[in-house]
Formats: sequence, C-alpha cells, structure tokens
Amino acid sequence: MKVALQMPNQLFEDTSRLEADKTLLVEHPRYFSDFDYHAKKLVLHRASMKAYAKGRDLEYVEHSEAGSRIREVFKEADEIALFDPVDHKLGGELEELSEEHDTRLELLQTPLFVNSMEWNREFFENHRYKQAPFYQEMRKRLDIMVDEDGKPEGGKWSFDSDNRKEAARRRRDSGGRDLQQRVRRGGPQVRTRGVQPHERNPG
Repeated sequence: MKVALQMPNQLFEDTSRLEADKTLLVEHPRYFSDFDYHAKKLVLHRASMKAYAKGRDLEYVEHSEAGSRIREVFKEADEIALFDPVDHKLGGELEELSEEHDTRLELLQTPLFVNSMEWNREFFENHRYKQAPFYQEMRKRLDIMVDEDGKPEGGKWSFDSDNRKEAARRRRDSGGRDLQQRVRRGGPQVRTRGVQPHERNPG
C-alpha cells in the first residue's frame, strides 16, 4: 500500500503526482508546536486545512495524534510519498522512520518554488553565488521584462545606481530652528499630560 502525507503548507490543488492509495493530511508538530508560533498563524493553518479537507478523500490527523499516526503508517505502508517539506529536521525524522520500518520514502519536488533543486545545482556549478547573474538568468528564463532578443527592457539589468543617490535634504522653517536653539540652551520644557519632565523621567 502506498500512503501520501500532506503537511499544513502543502494544500495544493493538484496532488495527482502523489499517486497514493490513501492520503493523510497531518497537523504536524513542526508547524504547530515545535516553535512559539503566533496564535493567528496556528488559526490560519488549522482553518485552511479544515477547509481544504472538505469534499476530499483523505484522513485528517489532529495535532495530538500526529506523531503516533505517522509512525503507524510507516509500519503499515510499503511506500510513503509526500512533497519535499524542505525542512531538514522533518525530512530527517521521516528518513529515520523509513529506515526503521524498511518503508520506501518518496520525496517529490515541491510546487512551492519556481526552480527545482536540480536546476539550482546545475546553474551554480558554473556560476559563483552572486545575486546579479542569477537574477539576470531568471529574468531571461521566465521572460520577465526582456525584449525579443533577451535583452533587458530599459537598456540595463539593474537600476541600483539610482538607489544610491543621497536623499534630498529637508528644509527646516525658522520656527523649527528656534525651538532647537531653545532646547540646546535648556529653555522651557515641553510638558505632555501624564509625562514627567525629562530630568525626572529620562526614559
């Protein structure tokens, strides 16, 4: 039997590549309790998972049962398939279960990224880890703001030099200069309701 696992951030419309006899949608601790997540993030995960599960032929695994249920599945199944979680800890745990129970583990390329791992490896075999060549190649590959000859629109790949210009200086009116001079001379203090003068309340 082949079983597919889906994680909270893998709610893809098309999961046909998993080709499994059974699918488990798992509230995995990695996405719910391994870190001190913001409550709204947890609400988003659970609400989106519940909505995704409606009308789909899958088993919903609650957070409290996730660890034991995944272990059971590795015992029962001949093969486990899931989209690559791109998480070293989670991936390592699944590989350990695979070895422990002699269950084949198939990690499919995730749709979360534009590039595949293989494409990135091949590109950086011949290029240094610099942003500019990678950026230019992606522009060409994805046909983003390039002309028919693959040249950049606007005549150049980067307009960073335009971002290096010094910001325009703000002009102060005479009233502002007068107030600054009074503060420097230790003039009258400005009081705000509920706030003590600064010499008594330095914070």
